[in-house]
Amino acid sequence: MYIDRVKDRDKEYIFGWLKEIWSGHDYIPLVWDNWMNEGEFLAVYDEGKPIAIWHIKWLGDIAWLEGMRVKTDYQGRGIAKLANKYSIKLARDKGIKKALLITMIDNKPARKSLESIGFTNVAAYTRVIIDNIKGDEKVNYKTGLDWNTLNSISPNLKSNNFIMASEKSPWIFLPITDNNFYKIDEKKRIYIEKALSIIDNTIRIGEKEYLYIRYLDADNKAELLKMIKILSNISRENEMEKLFIYIPYNSKTLEYAKDIIKIDPKETFLVYEYVINQDD
Repeated sequence: MYIDRVKDRDKEYIFGWLKEIWSGHDYIPLVWDNWMNEGEFLAVYDEGKPIAIWHIKWLGDIAWLEGMRVKTDYQGRGIAKLANKYSIKLARDKGIKKALLITMIDNKPARKSLESIGFTNVAAYTRVIIDNIKGDEKVNYKTGLDWNTLNSISPNLKSNNFIMASEKSPWIFLPITDNNFYKIDEKKRIYIEKALSIIDNTIRIGEKEYLYIRYLDADNKAELLKMIKILSNISRENEMEKLFIYIPYNSKTLEYAKDIIKIDPKETFLVYEYVINQDD
């Protein structure tokens, strides 16, 4: 086995075995061309055939690892571990300070593999997709949420301070700081007394677009309900039917949400981090 960049001639073969994993619903075909032209689109080859693929985005001092896929008859043989170790080496050679990735909460083999080579779970978010909450009342809110207010009314920010980096991809979580916080359009940083939302552009799933909320937090159920009503109104104003929301996992906010909307705990993304020691 050896590792090399993905070849465009391998597309048909890779797409063939991807169907065995995601039943034809994988997003890799949608990003193939972009990945071929940006970052590192890599594969593990066995006898000249790509039996695993993944991609690395270089985001400043962070290596974002994504799209890890291993052909079904090669799973359980340490291929993903091999790929992740190779990614860390590439990142170290570039002077990158840390590697980040996400995996699903119920993907125990992936979690065990990541932790065995030094990755640690640093944040978790539960994804919910819900219909707009009905109601004619207009709930007022403020825009231009600032860094100090964010820290004062977001009870879960310290334990889940990774907010979606939409300018790169709707599936990327990066650490939020006062510097990159203000890169978010102030009209999309909204808040009321005890709840806040960071709104992104719409996200498309199939043929429909949903209002996409990178971060939702509240310190009581009444305020959370108000915020969801606000988001529903914004969604309707933009002629959308549903909300696509990320809520900090294992938080009081998520507990409040369970009394308001349907939550599937399996739809939880874990953010894993590997701090790269340049001296290793």
